[in-house]
Amino acid sequence: MESISFIQQYTSLFLSSPWILMLLIVLFSYLLEDGALIVAALLAADGHLSSAAAIAAVLFGLFTGDSLLYYIGRYARYHPLKIIKKHETKIHYYLSVLREKPVLTIIISRFTPGVRLPCYLALGYEFHQKPWVLGVLLLACTMWVIILFPLIYIFGSTIWSSWGPYRWLLLPLGLFIFYLVHKKTVGNK
Repeated sequence: MESISFIQQYTSLFLSSPWILMLLIVLFSYLLEDGALIVAALLAADGHLSSAAAIAAVLFGLFTGDSLLYYIGRYARYHPLKIIKKHETKIHYYLSVLREKPVLTIIISRFTPGVRLPCYLALGYEFHQKPWVLGVLLLACTMWVIILFPLIYIFGSTIWSSWGPYRWLLLPLGLFIFYLVHKKTVGNK
């Protein structure tokens, strides 16, 4: 019983401040974007964070993470990096695809697991001085959140909320399983 009480006190510390939750969502989005979106939507569905704050945190995290990949690719144009060498084959493929249909490729890559890293590195490498790139990255992030956030929120409002007060203990297990599946599917490409 003491361990459950400790967990409840510990989580109530984080759940009491929307700013802490938003910061954690942004940081989590750098590690696992899909997981951050799931957590943000469930926090909003549970009433711990407003939907607007959850969406803002996720969008900020996704956009800054995507922009960082773009800028790493841009930097790599003039300074060789190991990450470029590691994904060289995929990057060359996305360079050819980006030259033909850059906007569509950026948007599709947002929705395809395992594609964003090489695609956005190639994007920065090839389109290093194009002012429209960040706007398209923001558009792709926004479309992704607009489509997925409501679905997860509805799930959270109907099913997740009925699982009782210990449902948050299941979240780390679910995210770990999600991570393993994501890693296996991305690793097989």
